[in-house]
Amino acid sequence: MNTQDIRKEQEQVLAHAAERPSELFGLLDYIFDHANGDIDEAEAMILDEIKRWLRDMGKTIAGKKVQLKKLKEQLLSAPTLTPVEAYYAMNSGGSGKGERVQSSHISDPTAKAAIGALDYIIRIWRDDYRKLLKKYGTLAGDIYLLEMAADYVGGEQGAVVRQIYVDGVFWKDAVGPNGEVLSWQVIRKMERQAQAEMAEFILKYWKTQREENEEGMQDGTEKVV
Repeated sequence: MNTQDIRKEQEQVLAHAAERPSELFGLLDYIFDHANGDIDEAEAMILDEIKRWLRDMGKTIAGKKVQLKKLKEQLLSAPTLTPVEAYYAMNSGGSGKGERVQSSHISDPTAKAAIGALDYIIRIWRDDYRKLLKKYGTLAGDIYLLEMAADYVGGEQGAVVRQIYVDGVFWKDAVGPNGEVLSWQVIRKMERQAQAEMAEFILKYWKTQREENEEGMQDGTEKVV
């Protein structure tokens, strides 16, 4: 499964993500329940965990894409590969005629190295994705949560973080709401500012969900009694 397949899979199940909330909340519940009743300390720890989660998500969703982009450019510029061959070598390993493009069949050292490195990075990306699934649960629920957080931020900052955290755009390639080019310093500053707002939103959202669950449990208990 390559990055395109993963994103397609995410999109297919994203519609149901609201019914399957991020399992990040399970981790936050655990922190809260083991904070010895100190609510302020628990919320501070939870906010730190949310910020760490945001950084992890940003790296996992988009962190490898700049490397992939550079390697694709190398492949496309390699003199011994046609653009079609390079494209299939990047994406499926085929030549476009049902034959595999093996690195041993390519004489150009740049293309040969790029194909090997590209395969390696895709494997690493997939491993990171699996680790994240194991740690946090369904990625669709996570992306749904990130979308809500980006919408909460809104404006230009919200548009930038939506690209980074939801669409998987590498942060340096993010653009303004109308497609305008932004300097990397501006993007980085906007991302940091937006991260704080996103974390605050997720904290509020988690608290609301927890309160609703507790009320639901109480209602259920009363009905049983």
